[in-house]
Amino acid sequence: MTADELEILVHQYRNQMNLHNAEQVALKYFMNSIYGVFSNEFFACYDKDVAETITTQGQDMINFCADQTNRYFHNYFHKDKKLHEKLGITYCKRLDEDVDVVTYIDTDSVEGSTLINCVDDKKIAIEDMFKMYCDNHLVEIDGRGNEILDNKNEYMIDLINYDHKNKSIVQSKISKLVRHKVTKDKWKITSKKGDEIVTTGDHSVMVIREGELLSIKPKDIINGDRLVKLKKKKV
Repeated sequence: MTADELEILVHQYRNQMNLHNAEQVALKYFMNSIYGVFSNEFFACYDKDVAETITTQGQDMINFCADQTNRYFHNYFHKDKKLHEKLGITYCKRLDEDVDVVTYIDTDSVEGSTLINCVDDKKIAIEDMFKMYCDNHLVEIDGRGNEILDNKNEYMIDLINYDHKNKSIVQSKISKLVRHKVTKDKWKITSKKGDEIVTTGDHSVMVIREGELLSIKPKDIINGDRLVKLKKKKV
């Protein structure tokens, strides 16, 4: 293949990439707009349950995409000869040869100074937790420069989490810790007591509004909402 032919091919693939990116951005804006109107009390069809269902389905869709991506790379990538030819891969290790596959999707984020609740009633900043474990465990670097700590051997401390389905506080395992640069808009949320947290705009926040527990985006917090913090019950 000549240099001119390669240039034409690169141009075609770049156009396809831009098209798919425009489509996903349009769908994201469309879903956010629908969520926004249903969560607006001045909208004629205002319904908190519908609004929460929309944002929950969005989260489910992201998790589904992540699961399918992981499933492909763990079970099928090493068999995908056609893709290997396109990428110029002449040899691809099988998973039974001790090779790790790291996948990454766009994630909701909080700043490194954010405190998280541990099962031993202690709190630790995410950045400090990352540094504590990266000293003694392998840190994977993906194609975007993101640093990933995989908790496959479950060496990290457990966290306190909220099980939305069963409406209870549970003990959860950490799957991965990812340190990465963020270019998305950030929001600083401050409570009356002075507690602060900085998140990306697509991160969900748990609030109590009119006696109901809601999962909403930072931009949809209104005066009167009560921010929810997890606290382990003392026995």
